[in-house]
Amino acid sequence: MENKIVIIGSINQDVVIQIDKIPRPGETLFGKTLSYFPGGKGANQAVASKILGGNVIFVGKVGDDLFGSNMKEYLATVGLSNRVQTEAGVSTGAAVIYVDKQGENAISVISGANSMFNENDLSILDELIPDDVILLQNEINLQIIFDAIKKAKSKGVKIFYNPAPAIKIPEETITLCDYIIVNEHELEVCFNLPDIDFKNINGLATILSNLSRKYKFSPILTLGADGYIAVQDNKVYRGEGLKVCVIDTTGAGDCFCGALVTFASKGYDLQESLLFANKAAALSVTKLGASSSFPKFDDVK
Repeated sequence: MENKIVIIGSINQDVVIQIDKIPRPGETLFGKTLSYFPGGKGANQAVASKILGGNVIFVGKVGDDLFGSNMKEYLATVGLSNRVQTEAGVSTGAAVIYVDKQGENAISVISGANSMFNENDLSILDELIPDDVILLQNEINLQIIFDAIKKAKSKGVKIFYNPAPAIKIPEETITLCDYIIVNEHELEVCFNLPDIDFKNINGLATILSNLSRKYKFSPILTLGADGYIAVQDNKVYRGEGLKVCVIDTTGAGDCFCGALVTFASKGYDLQESLLFANKAAALSVTKLGASSSFPKFDDVK
């Protein structure tokens, strides 16, 4: 039987503004286009995994508004709406995203229904067995994330944690995780490691190795166009970035996470899962939008 992937996380309506340059404080600039896309780190990662062939169960929340109706309808088209709840009297999560002519972005997020999770939402974990997978992020209330990690650990579930937006992670939580996936900024904040030289690949490998030995988990550092570095059992895995035509980097990290857990849930080792995730993420930046840009398995193949 194929291992299940449970993703508990956020759902946002993304409002994307394409603009030559992202405005500075006090600056007003004209944008080029205004677009609406499905988003939220939880939903993005769930969609990425699902369309790549993952056996995904997604737990999320929307508000009782137009954005909520739109998001539930979209998630239904990919078979991910069964465990999405509508919360009365609150707005659906939303993100306003500026994308400049280089494809870089700046994002503001409104939590809305994403802050309404409670312990009852963790009942899904009762259905899991050892070697099933859980993937979590930081766009819902943090105590629920920490409680989900504890409960998943007690079930023998493989725990993948993408602590974004970045927070300083409690040491107890770090030690419970099997894999923690971070970008450059998240590495510095989550592990209280300021002023890292991200051009020094050997130095990065040493930092990750030290974290792995101290806390007994496998750290995975994504480096955008420069690929990734990961450490598992004292072995360093380094993947170079893939050259593609960049249109929009929004959601690339989410695509990487979703692809990674998909391959891991099918029994592939970390090296194979990283290679697959790197290719999926590279393809995702060649189109506008977050989950709407994610590739299917045959595209990656």
